[in-house]
Amino acid sequence: LSACAAIRQTGTEPPRAPTFLERALALNLQIADTNNYVTKGVIAANKAALLPDAVTGRVLTATKKIAKADTRVTELLQKASQLSPSESTELRALVAEIRATVSDTSVLTALGIKNPNTQQTFQAELQVIGALADAVIQLLEQGGILR
Repeated sequence: LSACAAIRQTGTEPPRAPTFLERALALNLQIADTNNYVTKGVIAANKAALLPDAVTGRVLTATKKIAKADTRVTELLQKASQLSPSESTELRALVAEIRATVSDTSVLTALGIKNPNTQQTFQAELQVIGALADAVIQLLEQGGILR
């Protein structure tokens, strides 16, 4: 992440701003990290008897779906400069899938955590994933990688 977020000075070359693609890669890494955080938090809440197994299963199904889509997004971003039109379409569809998964009200309301602060934290983290996914697409469009 640090390599993408801030390009450091090497030798006599002045530091440069990260490219749109480097910024998109950094945001994509944040999607994976946030999704992992939600997954671990839900498992911990279940082990502490704060979430029933059925609810935990629904949320873990959603985080697994996000992880699978994000893994493919990462693969496509790594070859972004050579994306075929079908791969560009696939990238958009994967990000839309991530967005739809985190916006699914059955996942958000299924949490049912008794502590309202904890409930809000999990909901906010899921919404962060959606916002990051949107930002990845915006950066790729701004950089002319996606048209």
